[in-house]
Amino acid sequence: MSQTESCRVLFNSMNMQTLYGLYFYECVMFVAENYSLFREMEGNHEYDTRNKKCLIQIKTEFTYIQQNVSYMIVTIWNKLPIEFKRQALGKKKMNLRRFLIKNCY
Repeated sequence: MSQTESCRVLFNSMNMQTLYGLYFYECVMFVAENYSLFREMEGNHEYDTRNKKCLIQIKTEFTYIQQNVSYMIVTIWNKLPIEFKRQALGKKKMNLRRFLIKNCY
């Protein structure tokens, strides 16, 4: 393997997550295990909306805040499909780990 080749194939063949995959996994699992610390949009008003199961995120233009872990956790969670969010914790862990190993981000 040369220095310019991608190592994604190796990570995939050895069933390992990349560093980005580990970060993504830990962010999602933190929200899943500590969901009571976050607020859903559903509580903002009485009527149904498309994003009612998304978490409330602070609005900011500051890049420093947008790169903060607490901001990124909510961003990552809100981009997940609803079907994934509804899964039980054990199933969520297993499916997310498989997905990240298979796709090697």
